[in-house]
Amino acid sequence: MSLYYSLVSSLPFLRMTDKPALSYEKFMESCGQFIHGREFQQLKQFSLIPGFRPEDADSGEHTAPAELLKQFKRGSLAERYTHFEIALRHSMMKLRATRLGKNFVTANPDEIVSDSEADQVIHAAFAAPNPLERERILDTARWLKLDELEAKNTTRFNLDTVCAYSIRIQIAEKWVLRQAGPAERNLSAVAAQVSNGTSEV
Repeated sequence: MSLYYSLVSSLPFLRMTDKPALSYEKFMESCGQFIHGREFQQLKQFSLIPGFRPEDADSGEHTAPAELLKQFKRGSLAERYTHFEIALRHSMMKLRATRLGKNFVTANPDEIVSDSEADQVIHAAFAAPNPLERERILDTARWLKLDELEAKNTTRFNLDTVCAYSIRIQIAEKWVLRQAGPAERNLSAVAAQVSNGTSEV
């Protein structure tokens, strides 16, 4: 408890589209001084892209959604948020399939995660006028979901709070990249990512 108190108290305030005072890499280095063992391993697995640890995103190594959910403590913020994130992505794939006149199929149909809130977010996002605004809607929904889950975390100085901060700093760093350089170039890059299915939305 005292270690989490020291860690949480030291974390700078974050805004979604502002450059964070602390990078994700430095954040994890700091966490490594206070969190150890299984809890630190869970934190390392908790990513904006479910199943892909941030440091492994380019390697292609990942954990299947069903297995990933099992790694988090039942009822924890990490488990509940990951469920929501997977549902967002499945809702997105279903909507894209529908627009193409196809059925949404996966290699493991039993692992499809459904959530009515995620469905509403995806429909609102895909009604946006451009890919950048779509991504803003999705990341705002993620940020608000963390707010909702943190409101249930009455202790505050625990792994749930640190996990929520981890996702927030990943979102903030993504927006730093989105807003760096000429806007036209960024919008084109986002549009290309969305069209080929590699976007982190």
